[in-house]
Amino acid sequence: MPTTISLRKRLAKLDTQIGEHRRALHALENARTALERTLHDTATFPVLDLPVEIAAKIFVHCLPPFANLGWYRPRSVYKNTAPLVLTSVCRTWRDIAHSGALVNTGYLPFVSKPTSGEDFIDRWLARTGNYPLSFIFRARIGWGEDGVESLPQRMRDLIHNYSHRLQFLELYITEPGIRLLGLDVVVFPLLESASLNCDIPGLWNSQPPPVIVFSKAPRLHELVRHPKTGLTLVKPVNLRVTLPWGQLTKYDGPIFGLALFSTALNLTELSCYLDFLEEVLVPVTHFGLRSLALKSVRLLPYLTLPALQHLDVADASDMTDDGSEYDLERTFEPFLVRSSPPLVSLRIPADDRHFEVWGQCAGHMNRTLETIQFHGPSTRAMSFLFPSEGKGDSILTHSAFPNLRSLQLQAVSCDFGSHYSALVRFLYSESHLRSFSLVWATNPFLDSRYFCGPPETFRQFDTIGGHLSRIAHAGMKIHVGTKDKNYATIEQ
Repeated sequence: MPTTISLRKRLAKLDTQIGEHRRALHALENARTALERTLHDTATFPVLDLPVEIAAKIFVHCLPPFANLGWYRPRSVYKNTAPLVLTSVCRTWRDIAHSGALVNTGYLPFVSKPTSGEDFIDRWLARTGNYPLSFIFRARIGWGEDGVESLPQRMRDLIHNYSHRLQFLELYITEPGIRLLGLDVVVFPLLESASLNCDIPGLWNSQPPPVIVFSKAPRLHELVRHPKTGLTLVKPVNLRVTLPWGQLTKYDGPIFGLALFSTALNLTELSCYLDFLEEVLVPVTHFGLRSLALKSVRLLPYLTLPALQHLDVADASDMTDDGSEYDLERTFEPFLVRSSPPLVSLRIPADDRHFEVWGQCAGHMNRTLETIQFHGPSTRAMSFLFPSEGKGDSILTHSAFPNLRSLQLQAVSCDFGSHYSALVRFLYSESHLRSFSLVWATNPFLDSRYFCGPPETFRQFDTIGGHLSRIAHAGMKIHVGTKDKNYATIEQ
C-alpha cells in the first residue's frame, strides 16, 4: 500500500506536468493569435476590394421582396434579413448597409397607441438621404372617447411628410381609415405602385361620401393586392373609393363585374378573381390587355381581348346560378375564336376534361405559342404528350407547334410509369425546345435504366436521370423533380 510520502510525490509530479502543459497551451494560443493577426493583415478578401457602389448594388439585391414584409411577419425576421443582417459582418458593410439605397424600404406597424418601435423610425429614415422610399403600414383603427374613430397621427404625418419620395406604398387599413389619411389631397410625384388591403368593417350600411385616393399620383400604374393575406381589397367599382383607374397598367385583385375593363383602358396586365357581381354582365372589348390570369371562367364569355399574349386559366372555376359549375368547354374556344389573340404563353389545367378542351382549341393558337404550362396533367393527358414507342407521335411535335420553346408540367403525379422513357424520347426528338420543366407533387426516383439516345447517333443504355442530364449538358435547360430538387442536373 503506497505511503503518504509517495502519494504526495506523485501529486506534486502531476501538478508540475499540468503546469508545463498549461504553459505549452498558453504558448500555442499566443502563437495562434499572432498567426491569425498576420493572416488578417496579409490575406485579401476580394469582396472587400469591390467599389462601394458595386457592393451597394449587390446588397440591394439581398433585400427581401415586399411580399415578405407584411404585417404577419414576426419582427425578429428583419434582424436576419437584409439590410440589418449585413450590418453585423464588418464596419465597411455596416456603413454600406446604412446608406440610403438599402434603408429606403420600411415596414411600419402602427396601432392606435404609440409603441417603442416608432422611436426607431426617425433614426431609420434619417439614413435614407434623398432616395425614393417604400412604406408598408398596418394601422389598427382605435375609438376615441367621443366614439369617433381615430388614426395614429404619426402615420398620417409620415405619409404626408414623405409623399414626395414615396415610390411604393402598401396599406393594411379599414376603409374609414383611408379617409382619415387624407390621401385625396397628398401629392405623390414618384409613386409607381400601391397596394390597398382593406378590412371592411360593419359600417357599410351607411353611405358616406366617396373618397378619392391617389388622384395626385401621376406615375401610379400598378395596384396590387398582398399575395398571402385574406384581407379584402378596395372595391374597384364601389363609389366610396375612387382610384385613378385610367392610368393603371397593372391590377391584381378582385373585380365585381366588368367595369374595370371599361375604365382602365391602359391596362396591360391583369390578375383577378370574381368576388361577387354588382352588375349585369355586358360584353366588353379591351384592346390593350396583353396578360390575363383569370380565376373566374364566368367572365370569359363576355370578354374580347384581341391583343392578349399571356393567358392563365389553370385555376379558373365558377358556379352558375343553378349550382352547376362553369367549365372551359363552353367558354374557352368561343373566346379564342372571338378574340383571335396572338397567344405566346398559356397555362391551363390538364385533367382529363380540361385537357380535351385544350386539344380542341389547339388549332386556334398553335402557330404563335412559345410557352405551354399544363397544371396537374392526368395519366391520359401524359400519354398524349409522351406516347409510348410505337403508339404514334406526341401532339406537341415541331410541325404542330413550330414556335414552341418552353414546356412546363406542374403538380405531376408520380404514377408516371413507362412514360419516363417516352419523355426522354420526346426530348431527344424535339430538339427545338429550349426549356422543359416537370415538377412532381411528391418525389419519385429516376434510377430505372433505358436504352435510348439521339436518333442520329449510337443509342446508349443509361438511367433516366442520366439521359436527362446528357440532354441538359447538350444545351437544353431542363428541370425534372420537385421544387427543391432537380434530377436532370445530376452528374452521372
